Amino acid sequence: MVSNTFLNEMDQFKKQSNLIITSSLSSITSSLITHPIDVVKVRVQNKVSNINTIPFVSSILQKEGPGFLYKGMSASILRNGTFVSSKMFCYNVLKQEFQPQSFASKFACGMSAGAFGAIIGTPFDVVMVSMQSDPKTFSNIPKSIQTIYSQHGWTGYWKGFKYTLSRAVIVTACQFSVYEQIKQELGKQCDNSWMVFGVSSIMSSITTAIVSNPVDLCKNRTINNIEANTIYKIVKGEGVKALWKGVSPNMMRQVPMNLVRFSCFEFFMKWFG
Repeated sequence: MVSNTFLNEMDQFKKQSNLIITSSLSSITSSLITHPIDVVKVRVQNKVSNINTIPFVSSILQKEGPGFLYKGMSASILRNGTFVSSKMFCYNVLKQEFQPQSFASKFACGMSAGAFGAIIGTPFDVVMVSMQSDPKTFSNIPKSIQTIYSQHGWTGYWKGFKYTLSRAVIVTACQFSVYEQIKQELGKQCDNSWMVFGVSSIMSSITTAIVSNPVDLCKNRTINNIEANTIYKIVKGEGVKALWKGVSPNMMRQVPMNLVRFSCFEFFMKWFG
């Protein structure tokens, strides 16, 4: 006769397994759709001089062709399947454990989940950003891993970790806490679940892009060995406004990414039961 303890443990194992699969699938799906915008964002942020985004992207299209928009796609899938899925998994475990009701408690869960994801996913993030920025040198994942190691040793995989950690904490805290809080408040006043979902996703995306952009800028420049890679250096050399360089493509990426990610997450959670 099977004990209740064993059945409970198996049920918990099934729930956790489904959560891992759901987090991975929703993260990878959103990355496939928004990857081209992410490439544009990284290229814009790497430019120290002031530029106009549309002419800049047009010049790259002329030089490299539309294929440049998909540089680092394989690394993006790997990165999102580890980095993003691990923080989504962690956040939902914390939410189930502590049942946060206040915005502050949700924000704290998001910060913790972001830190967890950064610790696991930083090497994959370094590979992805390198492939997006310099596809000639970093043409595929194995070559990128080898090149990073030959140039910087093991520490190369953790380049810009303090910024990756800071960004992950800010992004995850904003994404999940703002999304959950707005969804909770709107749900009390509106019966249209799709409208509640859409408004919550869009508002969390815009908030995340604005708040995280300065740290995201520093992270990408550090990975790509650009000297102006700290907030102080950027403000001193390019002005305060430069801290939000690439914020437009950042928002353009965040909005569809979160709409896809959150909708896929809820769909797969129902699918796997």
